[in-house]
Amino acid sequence: MRAVLSSFLFIALTALAWTLKTPITSFVNVNAFASGRADVTETEEALVREGHGAIWFLQNGLKSSHRQTRMHSAKVLMILGESQGESFLLNELRTHRALSDGAGRQAEALLLAAWDRRDGPNESYRKRLREVEHQNTRMIETLNVLNESLLRYPNWADGYARRARLYQQAGEVYEAKRDAIAALACAPNHFEAIITLGRVQMSVEASYFALKCFERAILINPRMKSVLKSEMDSAMKAIDVEKEKHRDEKRKNAVLVLDQPDHGHARRAIARLRTATRQRHEPKTARQKRVHHHPLDGNKHPRLQRPVSRRDAGLDSPVQTRR
Repeated sequence: MRAVLSSFLFIALTALAWTLKTPITSFVNVNAFASGRADVTETEEALVREGHGAIWFLQNGLKSSHRQTRMHSAKVLMILGESQGESFLLNELRTHRALSDGAGRQAEALLLAAWDRRDGPNESYRKRLREVEHQNTRMIETLNVLNESLLRYPNWADGYARRARLYQQAGEVYEAKRDAIAALACAPNHFEAIITLGRVQMSVEASYFALKCFERAILINPRMKSVLKSEMDSAMKAIDVEKEKHRDEKRKNAVLVLDQPDHGHARRAIARLRTATRQRHEPKTARQKRVHHHPLDGNKHPRLQRPVSRRDAGLDSPVQTRR
C-alpha cells in the first residue's frame, strides 16, 4: 500500500512540475532581459521555443520599468505573431525619430530582426545565406539560396523583401515589384519593402506612386526621412514636369480647336440640299398628300389643294379705319 501511494505521489509531483515548467521558465527568461548578464539571443530563442505559453509573461514584460525588457519582449511577441509587439516597436520608432537616438535605432533593428526571424528558415539556410552574402559572390547564388528558402518557407516576409531589393538593383522591374508586394502581404509595415517598391515605381517613371510609397515608409519609420530626402525631391520634380507637360498639351489642343473652321453653316447647307433633292425626285402626289386638311376633318377623301397663304387668308390685309 505504501509503495502504491509513493508511486501515485511521484506521478503527481512529476505532472505538477511539468505543468509549471513553462511558466517558471518563461518568467525567469523575461526577467533575465533586465539583468544584463544573460545572453539575449539565447534567451529570446528559449522564449520562442516556449511558444504561446510565454505570451502572458511577455505581455507583462511590455509593462516593465526596464527598457531592455520591454524592447526584447516586444521582439519575441512579434516573432510569435502577436500584434502587441509590433505596435510597441513602431510606437518607439515614432517617439524616438532622431537618427542619434539610441532607442529609435534599437527599435528599428529589433523590427527588422523580428521580420527576419518570423516564419523564416532554419539555421542551415541562414548559414548558407550569410556565407554567400559575406563572400560578395554573384547575385545568382544569393538568389538561389533565397529561392530555396522561400520555396520551403513561403510566409517569410524578410526573404521576399531581400529578393525584391536584389531584383530592383539588377533592373528586373516585374520581379522586384512582385516580391515587394509579397513581402507587404506578409508584413504590411515592412518599410524596407515599401522603399523598394517606391524605387521600382521611380524606375518605370511612375513618380506619383513612388512618392506615395516613400511617404508611407516615412510615416511608419520617421527615421528614414533624411535617407529618402533626395529620392522624394526627384519624385516631386518629376511630378511637376509631368503636370507642366499635361498643361502644355491641353493648351495645344485648345488652340487646335479654336483654329478649326465652323462647319455649322456647311452642315445646314448640306441638309437643305438633301431636302431639295428628295423633293425634286419625289412624286407630285406624294408632295400634295402632305398638305391635306386636318385628319379630324369629316371628309374621308379630302380634296387635294395647295396650302393657303397668309395673304389669301386675310391675315396680312390692311386694317380698315373709319373716318
